[in-house]
Amino acid sequence: MGNIGPYLRYEQHEMNTYLSRDGGLTWREVHAGSYSYEFGDHGGLIVMADATRRTRNVVFSWTEGADWYDFELDGEPFHVKNIITSDSAASAKFLIYGTRDYDNVLYHLDFSSILPRTCSGYWAPDAQSSDYETWIPSAGLISGESCLLGRITSYVRRKPHAKCFNGEKFERPVFKNNCPCTFEDYHCALGFARTLGESECRPVDVDAVLTPEEMECTSSGAYFADAYRRVPGDTCEGGFVPPKAQVPCPSFSPLSRAALIAFALIVVIILLLIGMNRAAAGSEGNGGLETLRYVKYATLTRAGRETEDYTSENEGELRDAPSLDQYCANVGRSKKGDDNAVHHNIASDSEESLDFDFDDDVDALRRQGNHQVRMRTGGLPSATSAVPKLQPPAWPSQAFDNEDFPLDTD
Repeated sequence: MGNIGPYLRYEQHEMNTYLSRDGGLTWREVHAGSYSYEFGDHGGLIVMADATRRTRNVVFSWTEGADWYDFELDGEPFHVKNIITSDSAASAKFLIYGTRDYDNVLYHLDFSSILPRTCSGYWAPDAQSSDYETWIPSAGLISGESCLLGRITSYVRRKPHAKCFNGEKFERPVFKNNCPCTFEDYHCALGFARTLGESECRPVDVDAVLTPEEMECTSSGAYFADAYRRVPGDTCEGGFVPPKAQVPCPSFSPLSRAALIAFALIVVIILLLIGMNRAAAGSEGNGGLETLRYVKYATLTRAGRETEDYTSENEGELRDAPSLDQYCANVGRSKKGDDNAVHHNIASDSEESLDFDFDDDVDALRRQGNHQVRMRTGGLPSATSAVPKLQPPAWPSQAFDNEDFPLDTD
């Protein structure tokens, strides 16, 4: 039951009854209005009754809808609820039941006597003497091929105008032959879809269904997945083999997680190296001659002795280096006119060192770069280049005691 139009309508006056003999490929209207129906005798007998109003009329066809006959039932009209027959639809006997006012109504119909004989010749369908023909269903609206779901299926059925019954014991012969696979035998696999106007299946949600092999991505960052799968129930063999589709690795694939972890480790290592480099640069920048302000004089003397070997090898280069007595004499002369000098206490009876203030000369010492050192007799190292001016002793009238500070005045 239905209607002709772009959509289904539910008004009773718009609904009619239609019949198809080719598996729904084509339809024809067999009765106006909405009818209850049932098939019997393996589809060779059709019984119908009006389902929208009270009726006594029953219509039937033994020519598969080509011709229709009707008759009236005894009694008053009633509302038909349904028409039933055996589960195998092989019988020619039916039951019609419904209601009349508030009473239930049941009728038994037997059509086994309306036709004179049982059909013959099913082993030779399409022969002129046979009551049977061959029918092959196909998707004719899509293509002209007879293959449907990957196979050609041949059914033997009674010819429409053969005046005979199939009989309840009739077993319909069915012949099946598989076809070579074609593109129509496949549809998009899960996670793929066709866009409007295209036949190619493209990925839309590949992460939804993944096999373990597909989750192991290659170094190219993609894997090849099955974008097509065979239509359920299709039995085609050989022929067309759909190509695999190249799909990017899923976001949660093991390779992607490993790459992210490796990238994070590289970033951490780089940050650590930068931090260590800055820390080392800071410690070296604060450890130049500025640290000599905290070194005792005796320490400088011991360091001077360790460099005697160096001075002996470079005596020629150090011959012009200023001596300590000359330096001290110059310091004494310059001290007489300096009222703002810093006082230094020197203890002659101990090994306490003289603390010289190098703050004013740190920059000059740093600019000198690599400097040569010459040892004098007293063991005090002196620079071959210009020695930075040091602060003179705080007592200009007091001279150094040579016993405590032996100097070479050569």
